[in-house]
Amino acid sequence: MNSELIIYAISDMHGELPDPDTIPECDVFIIAGDSCPWQDYHDVITQSVWLNNVFKPWINEGVNASKIILIGGNHDFVMQDRDFKDWAVRNLWCDYLEDKRIDYKGVTFYGTPWVPRLKNWAFYGTEDKLTNTFALIPDDTDVLISHGPPLGVNDAIAKSIFGEHAGSEELALQFQSRERNGYAIPVNIHGHIHEGYGFTEKWGTKFYNVSAKNRDYESVNELVKIEL
Repeated sequence: MNSELIIYAISDMHGELPDPDTIPECDVFIIAGDSCPWQDYHDVITQSVWLNNVFKPWINEGVNASKIILIGGNHDFVMQDRDFKDWAVRNLWCDYLEDKRIDYKGVTFYGTPWVPRLKNWAFYGTEDKLTNTFALIPDDTDVLISHGPPLGVNDAIAKSIFGEHAGSEELALQFQSRERNGYAIPVNIHGHIHEGYGFTEKWGTKFYNVSAKNRDYESVNELVKIEL
């Protein structure tokens, strides 16, 4: 794995894109889901207009990175639309990963957007869906980009109907199993749980929650530099 790559990551911008001048020049810039405005989360047409008029020029002309990687999140309903992937290929200067891998300068990146328990949201995964989908993550993945964290890692929330932790049990089992079998995933980049912003090391993996916003949807968290 090429540990010399300069990588920055962000998630959960919810329509409030950082000034490009605040994004350092880098080799890889990763957006780990929930890019679209949260106020219009169910309105695919409004999200489409925003993507074309706001997100497209920002990502194509503003971000100074050699490679940009994008995945969806539970607010990104438009990215579930069957025509989005074709539109992204034609219009966005980035790699959109939905249960897909790319290799760049000696590093294997894999992106998956699915999250548990949010039945009426984008990229909702049942237990079977999550188990089967996460099992597809290649063994040689260096950087796993998942919108949500695994259970017990950067996922503590104020007590709710879901309990005190909102991560995915199915994803946690993948990390545990891979560590036991000698092929731990070196890095996981995620967001989704705003108050989980920060770094944890566990199961042989460096976990980065890169949420831009806090629990109150304020853009207060700094862009995160990723160490491979």
